[in-house]
Amino acid sequence: MRQYLTILFTAIAIMAASLSTSAQKIRFVDTANSWQTSGGFSSSCMWERTARIANDTVLSGTTYKRFKYSIIKFKVTTAGCNADDGKGYFVRQDGNGMVYYRAPAIDAYEHVLYNYNLVPGDTISYSYSMYPGGSVADSVVSLDSILIGTTYHRVWDFVSATGRGNRAYSVIEGVGCTNHPLYPAFAGSCYDFYENLKCFSQSGLVHDFLMRMNSCAVLGSNYYINCDYIPFPISVSNNITTQNVRVYPNPSVSLLNVDIDPSLISRASVAITDMSGHPVYTCAAGSLTQSPQINTAQWPNGIYMLRVDQGNGTISRETVVICR
Repeated sequence: MRQYLTILFTAIAIMAASLSTSAQKIRFVDTANSWQTSGGFSSSCMWERTARIANDTVLSGTTYKRFKYSIIKFKVTTAGCNADDGKGYFVRQDGNGMVYYRAPAIDAYEHVLYNYNLVPGDTISYSYSMYPGGSVADSVVSLDSILIGTTYHRVWDFVSATGRGNRAYSVIEGVGCTNHPLYPAFAGSCYDFYENLKCFSQSGLVHDFLMRMNSCAVLGSNYYINCDYIPFPISVSNNITTQNVRVYPNPSVSLLNVDIDPSLISRASVAITDMSGHPVYTCAAGSLTQSPQINTAQWPNGIYMLRVDQGNGTISRETVVICR
């Protein structure tokens, strides 16, 4: 009897752990989600943009979440370069591992965006009313998992099976495609445009993880998604305030203030690197007694990356510009 009880309790524990792990997994349609991507068509047409899940919208009796873009950096020297096509996109996720999208400006139908039930050898098809030239089918060539936060999420690698052009991309459960969250449905070929996920966050908490850097139609090797890559020169015209941290003035000439919530000072750490990744300022946890005022007078003009570990599980990352 004791043996059977042990087996029963073990089974219950495994089921509880499974349910707990499932509950912690990221859902693509969570309003806390935020993506930042960089991409373009060429060196004369580049952008960096964010995307987030916004308010509920009812379409044909079905409730969707609006998928909303914001352009944060834009470089264009040729006509016809546009980082936002002005169309509205809406997404929903059911309880069976399916994510759907609607694009009313394109057609009146619901389409599959992601299917989390696929295994190697399966295919998924997309119809391209946005890109004349027909549909495409992509095949799953591998299935793996990565740790995001404290929970493992599945990762699928896809390559073109049929369609108007070659492409290769990866999809993370809950996060979406590592090119762009809507990429599988809206880029018929990797030659239509390029775009890569720069960072993914929930409620301002950045998730760092290793992921493939895929080159057009070829699955690539791992790279680190950590929000620290800036693809082209930018300017910053306003001070920065995030949760518990304020950075000013930005751009900076000779002094940079990093105001940290007083309750976090004793356990916070601050690090600033140049665009090559070389540290130009570090202050370890436990060494701060007040918010730092950093002398930048001898730093070359350019873009720097500020990282503040608040010591409470939250990491703030900001772009700082030195300009004289």
